[in-house]
Amino acid sequence: MAKEVLDKEKAYVKEADGIDGINDARSNIENNEPNKTGEAELKNSPISVLKSVLKGKCFKGVLAVAVAAAALSVLAFCLLGEQSSDAQAADSEETATVQASPVTGEGLQFNRSKYTLTVGKTVSASCVYTPPKYGKLKTSPGITYSSNNINVATVDKKGKIKGVSTGTTSITAVADTGAYAVVPVTVKSKKSYTIKDVTLLQQGTRYPSGCESVSSVMLLRYYGYKITVDDFIDDYLPKGYFDLESTTGMTGPDTESVFIGSPYSEDALGCFPPAICTAMNSYLKGKGYRAVDVSGSSTELLLNRYIVNNQPVLIWATMWMQEPAVTYEWKVKGAKSYSSYKDGDTCKWLANEHCMVLVGYDDEYYYLNDPLSEYMVEYDRSVFDTRYAQMGKNAVVLEKL
Repeated sequence: MAKEVLDKEKAYVKEADGIDGINDARSNIENNEPNKTGEAELKNSPISVLKSVLKGKCFKGVLAVAVAAAALSVLAFCLLGEQSSDAQAADSEETATVQASPVTGEGLQFNRSKYTLTVGKTVSASCVYTPPKYGKLKTSPGITYSSNNINVATVDKKGKIKGVSTGTTSITAVADTGAYAVVPVTVKSKKSYTIKDVTLLQQGTRYPSGCESVSSVMLLRYYGYKITVDDFIDDYLPKGYFDLESTTGMTGPDTESVFIGSPYSEDALGCFPPAICTAMNSYLKGKGYRAVDVSGSSTELLLNRYIVNNQPVLIWATMWMQEPAVTYEWKVKGAKSYSSYKDGDTCKWLANEHCMVLVGYDDEYYYLNDPLSEYMVEYDRSVFDTRYAQMGKNAVVLEKL
């Protein structure tokens, strides 16, 4: 109704051209006749009062001027009021749109302030979702979990956290509404652990210098591969020999490229991870696993990343933990692409080199399948750490593809 009145007033104002125009339009108003737009004016409207004043019917002199001013004010208020009403309607629509967006009061929180677990163990994390106070958002949104450092702890899509190695990290949960939460995770080492079912094989008299090959076959058999030591040596192990005819001193391949000599002989030397990985991966091609050179790793990392996860480690130290000593050195000739040596480099051999399979530990000892022994052996941790470091921290594991 107010809008109809307002439209009429606008029409009359437009129709009137000064006082004369108003006088012309006035007759239409008084007779309740349609104006140019075909509409009839209501006599009590603000414009009607203004016209009456101008006509002189209602007021005279100063009073007439005051009443006319008041009428004009009312008219202006009506005109501006309509615009204000339109603006408020627009603002109201915009506010409603904003309220349907991210809303105050929404939240996501883990059920614990932190998680602590040991390597190899798991714990299930869960989150409490607080829906918004208003707005059309889900009351049970989907949640995605992720780890800040998968080398310390992993988390699956259901929120199950698994300790991988000692250290600290954090797990982040993100709801599909945008809400998120972060929780710290600490992974501690187990006090002791031993992998079962790693078959012990012995060098015996058949493989007097074949510790690397015998230990490699132990590792392969643990994963279910049926291969003999003879097959490993004859079909997969790269082998090489010194050039005894050289006139420039002793030359030959390096110990990363090949096994120096024959594992069937007492006069052979040995080899290190690059040669062993080459042999194992040649055998493992298309079989679902691969040999990985993890040399340089600390024993602590080997324990917490592999042993507690039931992954035996092929590891180099010395026979019966004896002190290593350099007995040979020569110029490299025929270095392979997978070796860190280049032709012309000097290669040195450390006597007492020995390869075994690390299978467990406790606070005092490491437990190993030693191919020189009939039983699983234990070596003092501090002594073994020293020999492991002296031999270059060489180690190999098998990983699933």
